[in-house]
Amino acid sequence: MASKLPTGVFLRGAVYWLRVTLPLELRHLYPRTAKGTLATDRYRASLDTSIKAEASIKAQALRATFEQEFLDKQRGLVAPKLTKVAQAMREIIAQAVYAAELHADAEQRWDKQFTSTVAQGAQVVSVDVADFDPENYDAAALVMAAMAPAPVVSRLAPLAPDVRARRDRLNANRAALVADAIATGNLAAILPFAELQAKRLGLLIEWDSEDGALTLEGCLQAYARARDAVTRRDAGNIVDTPPLPEAPQDAKSTKPPALTLRDVLPHWVAKAHPKPGILKHTNRALALLDQAGQAHPLVETTRPHGAALRGWLTDAPARGFGDKTALNYWTALCALWNSALDVGLVTVNPWAGMTIKVRDSEKRSPFTAEQMGLLFGSSLFTEGRWDTVEHVDPWDAYMGVILLLNSGARIGEIAQLECVDVQRVNGLDVIDIHGRAGIVKTADSVRVVPLARMVIDLGFLEFVQARRDAGAVKVFPSFHRGGKVPPGELFTEWMRHYRDAVGLPAGRLEGAHKFRHTIRSKLAALHIGIETADALTGHATATGSGRGYTHIGLPGVFEAIERIVWPFKLTRVYPAAPASPESPQAAQAAPAHATAL
Repeated sequence: MASKLPTGVFLRGAVYWLRVTLPLELRHLYPRTAKGTLATDRYRASLDTSIKAEASIKAQALRATFEQEFLDKQRGLVAPKLTKVAQAMREIIAQAVYAAELHADAEQRWDKQFTSTVAQGAQVVSVDVADFDPENYDAAALVMAAMAPAPVVSRLAPLAPDVRARRDRLNANRAALVADAIATGNLAAILPFAELQAKRLGLLIEWDSEDGALTLEGCLQAYARARDAVTRRDAGNIVDTPPLPEAPQDAKSTKPPALTLRDVLPHWVAKAHPKPGILKHTNRALALLDQAGQAHPLVETTRPHGAALRGWLTDAPARGFGDKTALNYWTALCALWNSALDVGLVTVNPWAGMTIKVRDSEKRSPFTAEQMGLLFGSSLFTEGRWDTVEHVDPWDAYMGVILLLNSGARIGEIAQLECVDVQRVNGLDVIDIHGRAGIVKTADSVRVVPLARMVIDLGFLEFVQARRDAGAVKVFPSFHRGGKVPPGELFTEWMRHYRDAVGLPAGRLEGAHKFRHTIRSKLAALHIGIETADALTGHATATGSGRGYTHIGLPGVFEAIERIVWPFKLTRVYPAAPASPESPQAAQAAPAHATAL
């Protein structure tokens, strides 16, 4: 079995490089970049070797140095815990525990669907009287309710009598557990609630100290009053929800910034060890969280915030992606919430049990012959001229569309290509699709795709060589904007403008992904095996009926591409570059691609 490279080591060309990323919480301690933004890398440089074993040894030694540096700085950020807590501060923390519990109860009463779900789950959950934390009942009840989902409840309609009765019994049981904790002096029971509010106020307390124990005693009594207030609400009495208290002004001067879901990212990375593509996807989800205006402090995030984010993500016309993509982003954010729970940054996930339902939607269809005539009948493909849209170089767009047509690759896979990814393998010119330059959807998406004769004839190799001669790393530089917008999204936006300009239908299902449906349909019509089609387009190969044992070589994939006949003619309009090596594919075809393929 091949040895695994250390984290951060990647191959650029024939030489190994190392990248060491700065922990999020330490970035403000390092000099800003030339553009004034916080640095993201502590180290990024060549290891000056093409030998894997040597690169591994060098990388481990360098990384160990930086990890020790990070550890020393992180220790310096940890504030000492307080052993002395003024009485006024103890009262504020207790008030915060009381207010937070009534806020949580009010939110659950507002969300009748959540109340109904928890009540239904609680009917079959065995409550351990030794477990004081009532949030554990919610979590267990939600798990049980998932096996038999509660009926949909209107916000305007009253709770069903049986739901109300179960909710009231659950709240009464919680009040009894609090009373038992007071009777037995069980201060550890209130610790998660007190610590959460102390952190919200910017305090770290040594709970085993005398003042720490006094603070917990006050919090336990405040929590008991809150549970009593909840029981009175169950009986129909009006109980006001007080605002969450703030720390005194003198304490605010040393109060650290409130933690948000983005601050959980380092903890998730340390646990999950995500691949670069998954990490980029999660960062994209966090960016969408910011864009939606829902990046609240962890301790202030509520279920209504989650509901608002869910509605924002599933607004397909405004977002430009469908429910499946929205669910993927939602799942990434939920993974961060789970990490926040694991490391004790929160005591409850406010979005537990919430998800995004993927609705049945209209399926994409291949491009028709008429649509392809419009696509490739514009001046971009007949004369090599087109207006610059979204700052995209028309030649980048021209070659990008040619690759989409002849590779069946996803638009993001094409847009992120680097010059080193255009290679010659076993006598064929190919593009290497991988996750090092960006994001790939699945493990099966990592593949090598042979270039069709059409791509060679229309000047793609000379186009790439010109990029290399200019010192460019990316095949399509104008698709890249310093990492702020993924290149695939930029190419997608250009395609949207182009489709409108040439008279193609609008809509999410009419975009560049139709190229994949088109090429798969063409291959199926030619009775080319599914395994060959999967090898070309990067779809996951099923293992049933022995398909997982079938391996398709590059010549077989190239032959399949060449059998496709397109209902239009293209003549080369890209300017020829001198001293360009002849491609093996091009050697077998006419100099100008002027025949129907």
